[in-house]
Amino acid sequence: MSAKSDVLGDFWKRAKQAGHSFQPSTHIFPSLDTAKVEANLDIRSVAAERGSEEQPDEGSQSLDGKELEIIQVVEDAKNDAYQNLEDQLQAFSQRLTTLDFQGQFSEIELSNANAISSFKAEVVKGKAELHDLRQKLSDATRSYNSFKAKHNITRAPQLTATPLLVLKYSVLLFIFVFEFIGNGYFLAKGNEMGLVGGFTQAMLFAFVNIGFTLFFALICVRRIYLPSLFQKFIGVVSIGLYGCFAIALNLFLAHYREVSGTTFGEAGRAALTQALANPVGLQDIESWLLFASGLLFSLIAFIDGWSLTDPYPGLAKTYKQMLHARSEYTERQAELIDELTNVRDDHENNIKDIIESLNERRAQHNEITAHRTKMLSLFVTYQDNLERTANTLLNTYRDANRKARKTPVPAYFGHAYKLQRVKPTLTDNVELTSEDIANAIRKTQAELSGQIKELTQLCSDGIDQYHELDKLFPDEING
Repeated sequence: MSAKSDVLGDFWKRAKQAGHSFQPSTHIFPSLDTAKVEANLDIRSVAAERGSEEQPDEGSQSLDGKELEIIQVVEDAKNDAYQNLEDQLQAFSQRLTTLDFQGQFSEIELSNANAISSFKAEVVKGKAELHDLRQKLSDATRSYNSFKAKHNITRAPQLTATPLLVLKYSVLLFIFVFEFIGNGYFLAKGNEMGLVGGFTQAMLFAFVNIGFTLFFALICVRRIYLPSLFQKFIGVVSIGLYGCFAIALNLFLAHYREVSGTTFGEAGRAALTQALANPVGLQDIESWLLFASGLLFSLIAFIDGWSLTDPYPGLAKTYKQMLHARSEYTERQAELIDELTNVRDDHENNIKDIIESLNERRAQHNEITAHRTKMLSLFVTYQDNLERTANTLLNTYRDANRKARKTPVPAYFGHAYKLQRVKPTLTDNVELTSEDIANAIRKTQAELSGQIKELTQLCSDGIDQYHELDKLFPDEING
């Protein structure tokens, strides 16, 4: 199955890479250290000094300089905390944007459609490929049946099993090697090059002996099975020719051994003259052994070559062509079926992973929004604490001032300070709630489950279409 069909698998890889690894951290806004602020501003001594001077005036309606300093410290702390909160809110917004639920749902919907289309396309491609292979098998079957009908053959071909075929080829190789070594030993006698010369000549004789024997066995003599009388005549004549060839070649080799003391050219002419003048006039027992062994090896090679394949010329070839076409078709059919089922299973696993990924993103979303809510709540509490801190410091200043003066204090000394609250800026983008996300995930899960069922049905239909070709091109083997 083409890699293009794994649309959902590609999306799953991208989804895993795009997920945000959120590490929650709660930043507690630091409270003002009242004692430290009091010491830094020297509140008590300044208050006593100002009180001894009867300042601020009894009729004063605005805060004096030291009180404004206290308020400024509180306002600075509030502004720093607010800036920190805005930074946190921006980070939360970016993390929520990274989760991109809307984009995920849209891409899943698109991937679903593409996966189904790709799967259908692969089924069509596979069916077209199998159609060609099945047509090839049908043609090979008709050719085989036509061959049998033309030659009036009703039996099945005689094929040699692979292990036995290996054994027969091994026998031929053994005969060649054994004849080569044996003849080389006999021919080395009198050869001026010794064993090297003897083995060289023996290799040539062994090649001619075994080669022509297989030529007669596999091509010529088999013609006795053909219906034509002329072909049968050729087959019968080939048997006689083979016998004459085997006897003549091995007699010549035996005579050649006896006269091989001269050079190769002279020995050949002398051996041929002696063999024609007196074929059975061998003087050495080893020469007769050389003749007998060569004739025996030739006969064994003839029988072994004859049994390598069906004796009727062309029958085994057409049958093997049909078997090869059948093997191509059935193997490719099995491969395509496996590819369909593998794609179906891979899609099912990818869908499970996608659902798990969406649930993980939902958990991250809940974690981020909960953390943001907590930060907002902490900031509200922090501003309340700042207001209390401001009033504590102001009361410390006013009490010290009151004790040091003789005139009444200003009326505003009895009023509590009200901190002006700031509200954080929240994004105007409409965010999905946890319930919205849960509903969307359930909807997506239902759609993906439906896709699994559709892919399963498409897979089953595709397999049926592949097998349907067997009905369109039924086997018509006779024998």
